[in-house]
Amino acid sequence: MIKMMNKKGLSPVIATSLLVAIAVVLALIIFMWARSFIGEVLQKDGSPIEEKCKEITFAADVSTDGIIIENTGNIPIYGVELKKTGFGTSEGKGIFERNTIGTGQTGDLPIPSGITLESDDEVQVIPIIVGEAGNAKKEYSCVSSGITAKVL
Repeated sequence: MIKMMNKKGLSPVIATSLLVAIAVVLALIIFMWARSFIGEVLQKDGSPIEEKCKEITFAADVSTDGIIIENTGNIPIYGVELKKTGFGTSEGKGIFERNTIGTGQTGDLPIPSGITLESDDEVQVIPIIVGEAGNAKKEYSCVSSGITAKVL
């Protein structure tokens, strides 16, 4: 003969509460995980910053002492990223002390640390502009607008 034991289970209210809590926690975990795959939208003047990169035009004179940038476009340039091409590739970033080079202005920078240049080296000069992501301002390198210059 089998004895019936007096078993107690969870009340339906507690069981339902636990299921809802588990579902909410799992949804938050999935949301946070998926959010890491979605890039932050960086904007400048209300449009995606990639579109503003297409509007950048500038001239650069690079010497062993420094870089002279002339902004001929209508987007302020915050700084430049310099990449030495060829054997022993190196790169560095320089930010203008007065923050931006506006339309028609010229600015100069020393050669960024980590890069040593010699005459006839080829370098890629990539402009850096500032965009907004929410309330934060962030730098963005416009690789598509970069130019190649020969060191004088």
